[in-house]
Amino acid sequence: MGCRGVHFSLSRAEVQRLRDIRDERERLEYVLSVIEEEYFENHREDLAENDKAWDAIHRCFDPDGLSADGGSEYPLGHFILGGEHLYFEDDHILSLKSPELVREIAEAAAMITEPEMRRRYDAIDAEDYHGYKDDDDFKYTWGYFQEIRRLFRKAAAEGRCVLFSVDQ
Repeated sequence: MGCRGVHFSLSRAEVQRLRDIRDERERLEYVLSVIEEEYFENHREDLAENDKAWDAIHRCFDPDGLSADGGSEYPLGHFILGGEHLYFEDDHILSLKSPELVREIAEAAAMITEPEMRRRYDAIDAEDYHGYKDDDDFKYTWGYFQEIRRLFRKAAAEGRCVLFSVDQ
């Protein structure tokens, strides 16, 4: 995949199944072979692809860069990396947001306008960012932000969890 992220809206039963898998490597394999396959084939309305925009989106809400704990801005700092880490290694990240956190993130994300997102995007440290900071990259980032925001809104309304997954 090459650092391409995706968010999945999961039921509580699916989350329990993930938590029941004690070995982190097995949990990762389950997400890759069962959840990804099932959602991409049968539940596309419950996923939001992020491509590589997840990096800039996270940096917009985490002035410290790519903090594993979501950074200092709550709850938006948890939009991507924050939440419960189900797997957090050099090769992959799985970060789970509870229904309560999903609701808080959805409410906060709904308040982000395009000019506000642009202000945050422009504040990203270009030296630390691996993308090209320009108008096209901002449009790309804004577009994916809107897709993820849609998923959070839907998941919040349904009382579901959201899992962020990205290979490194």
